[in-house]
Formats: sequence, structure tokens, C-alpha cells
Amino acid sequence: TGCQMVHTTTITVDPLPVIILGPDSSLCAGDDRLLNAGNPGSAYLWNTSAASQTITVTTNDDYWVEVTDANQCVNSDTATITFDPLPVILLEDTSVCISQQVTLDAGNTGSSYQWSTGATTQAITIDSVSGVYSVVVTTPTWCVDSADASITFVPFPVVDLGPDSALCDGGSITLDAGNPGAAYTWNDLTNGQTHTFTDDAIAWIDVYNGYCITRDSVELVFNPLPLEILPAAITTCLDYPPHYAVLDAGNSDCTFQWSNGEVTQVILATEYALYEVHITTPLNCSIDDEVLVQEYCHSAIYVPNTFTPDGDGFNDIFFPTGTNLDPGSLRLDIFDRWGELIHTGKGGEAYWDAKVNGTDVQDGVYIWKVSYRFIENVEGALSPEYERTGHVTVLR
Repeated sequence: TGCQMVHTTTITVDPLPVIILGPDSSLCAGDDRLLNAGNPGSAYLWNTSAASQTITVTTNDDYWVEVTDANQCVNSDTATITFDPLPVILLEDTSVCISQQVTLDAGNTGSSYQWSTGATTQAITIDSVSGVYSVVVTTPTWCVDSADASITFVPFPVVDLGPDSALCDGGSITLDAGNPGAAYTWNDLTNGQTHTFTDDAIAWIDVYNGYCITRDSVELVFNPLPLEILPAAITTCLDYPPHYAVLDAGNSDCTFQWSNGEVTQVILATEYALYEVHITTPLNCSIDDEVLVQEYCHSAIYVPNTFTPDGDGFNDIFFPTGTNLDPGSLRLDIFDRWGELIHTGKGGEAYWDAKVNGTDVQDGVYIWKVSYRFIENVEGALSPEYERTGHVTVLR
């Protein structure tokens, strides 16, 4: 038999690269995921075109990688990565009147909630306490976010127009609503911070600070003043009976204070003067009234028929007197028994001392003539010129 040679061949089967990208997974928006293909020293090709051993992903997708090791063995793996959305929480800073409530709603129905107040409901209602309120929301996919809001409760404006007031006719009162910068509405629809009233009114004001309105009101009454009864002037002659003028201030229910000290409604004026009176009603409203009592007596002239120029200081001078005589128009002429003019006096010198050229005349009867005018009224109008004559006896 012949001999046979036997040949053998060794075949090596290299293992495929082992790639474990991990399980499909769900993360939350804003997170990221590191995918590692392992097998250092190999060549990599990701569906993102990356050629590195690892990649970081942040968006939803099916991520796969193909790994070629040093033996040119190729393997691949795929992982589905999902990024679930974070909860969207819409809370706003809010300012309201303290009389109102604020409801904060975290939205995201089906989630779980944790408020800074300790509440675990989707919405909370806040009443009167200002502050910052926050909430943490966790979705069913365990994505978490938070938000907060500043809530301010604004107090009502403080408005005080003061007490109800009683004033007097002719007066006024200015009311001030305070609160500079606010919006104002008065009962007559004017809009200033202050308002002046001069008539009876139920005065009210609405003050709005941008959030709350406060109203205040007062009753204003303007009481009547006493009536002015006295005339501006009374012209009378106190030389004749009854030697007084009756002054009646009227307003019988009032009190009176006259400038001469009297306190009655009616007084008797016995002098020529300006009489003033302060009149006050039972409701304490007052006026001042006045009346001028002025002289005007009936015009008259008086000329004596005898005088005794003996130097005893009594009846030594002869002169005309009277009522309403105009001194400037007086003229006195003296004649002797033969009709000769022996003396003339005018104005303030219309008198005779029984002398001629400084020498005493003899006792006896002398003739006089007087020219004069009367002052006819208080305005000073003069009458026509009058003239009278008569006899006077000089007797020492």
C-alpha cells in the first residue's frame, strides 16, 4: 500500500461586536441621554452621522449605531429615545383690591401638585394675604417644573370728608378727599381732589386708587343769615320832641349787640352818630348792620330884640342864630335911628358888640338887616338868599 498525506485547515470565527445601547427610554424635555456603543477602538457610524463611540441626544428619535471592530466584524443596535414635555405652568403676577380673591391654576390636568401653601390641588384661591405663591407640578411621565406669582392685595383708599356741617348762607366749605394721584368723582361729576360747596348738599366722593373704590359722604346745610332791616341813614332833628330816633334791627328771634352797648332789638338813638349792630340767629349765623342818624332840623332864623353889652359875659353880643343857616352867606347890617349904616359883619363876623369905631353907642333902639341862606338838605344844597329887618334895643 502507498502512503497518503492528510492536510488540515484552521478556520477562526471572530465574534461580532457586542453593542448595548440600553433599553428604549423616556426622559423629560430639557434632559439629555448619553448613548455608548462600547467596543473601544472600533469604527462607528450613527444615524446622526456621528462617528464617535458615544453621542448625547436631546430629541425624540430611533437612534442606531453600526460598529465595525478591528476584525471587520460588523454589528448594530437601535434604541428609541422619547423626551416627554415639561408641564406648562402659566401663573401671572397680579394686583387686586383687597375685597377680591385670586385663583391660581397650575393647569396640566392629571399631574400632581405641591403649592407653597401646602395645597396639593391643581388650583388654589388666595384671599387678602399678599405674597409670592409657588407650585411644583409633576406630570404622569414624571416631568417636573415649577412657577411662582407675586400676588398683591391693595387696600381701600382711606377717605374722610369730615363731619356733617352746618354753615351760614354766603359762606363756603372746601372738602378734601386726600389720596393724591387717585381718580375722583364727586356728586356733581367733577373730578378734583378738592371741591368747594356754597349751598345745601349731600356731598359724596368716590376715590379710586386703580384697584379699590371708597365712597364717603357728608351733609352740608347753609343756614339763613339775619335780614338787613336798618336803612342806610335816618335824617331827623333831635332838638324837637321826642328827642330820639327809634332804631329797630328786626329779626326778633336773634340776639343783638349795638355799638353803644345795648343788646335789645330796638334802641332809642339820642345822638347824631353811626350806630352799628351785630345780629346773631339762634343757629349762630351773624351779620353786621348799621344806620347813620344824621341831623336835619327845619330851617329857621332867630334874631334877639335886646342885648346888654355891659361886659358881664352874658348877652354882650348881638347876632342872628338859627337852624340850617349857612355861615358863609350871613351878613348883618346895623343902622341908627336916622337910617345911617353904622356897622356891617359878614360870615363868622356877622355880629355887633354895640360899638362904632371902637366907641360904645348910646343905649336905644337900632335897626338891623340880615341877609342869609339856608342849607336845605344833608347834601349841602343852599336855598335862595333871604333878607329880614327888625329892631334891637341896646340896654346897659
